[in-house]
Amino acid sequence: MFDDLFMHINSIRAYNVHLANLYLDIEKQSIEKRKQVYKEKCYKIIDYINKGLSPYHWGVEETYEDIRGRKTPCYLIGLFNGENKMIEKIEKM
Repeated sequence: MFDDLFMHINSIRAYNVHLANLYLDIEKQSIEKRKQVYKEKCYKIIDYINKGLSPYHWGVEETYEDIRGRKTPCYLIGLFNGENKMIEKIEKM
């Protein structure tokens, strides 16, 4: 499930890059709709993996490690207590 979540998050990021290069609102509307579809998919996955875990939730933190002189993104998956920051992150995307 986390692979699917990462795939959808990366799709949202790609749409954000695409949106940054568009100037007409009519062009942006269709991209925004497709981006919203991926956000909804992320929310469903998050709800599914966290079902029955209250007050805990699975969360993902993105960090960068220096591998052979290059910054490589790494994802740390863990069980957290408190507010689910993944949902906030996706909403802001």
